[in-house]
Amino acid sequence: MLPTENPVLDFDIETIKVQGLSISQSGVSFLFAGDLDRKDILVGLTVLEEKVIWFHSEIVRKKQFPEADFWEYGVKFLRKVSE
Repeated sequence: MLPTENPVLDFDIETIKVQGLSISQSGVSFLFAGDLDRKDILVGLTVLEEKVIWFHSEIVRKKQFPEADFWEYGVKFLRKVSE
């Protein structure tokens, strides 16, 4: 979700890359092998393998799968980050 190269953002942030499960106009869902302890996050979507579009977002759902040691997250896009 959060590519390590972030030309729009001018501050240091912790980043992780995940594979999205589904995406819609209002948000995205993804799997991650960890419990994210934040609600507000930035999500970067890679478009055409070279451009990243960033969104202020909110984790609205998370479900743990203990037998597989991972979590499913549902994220709502709040607004696009201005470039």
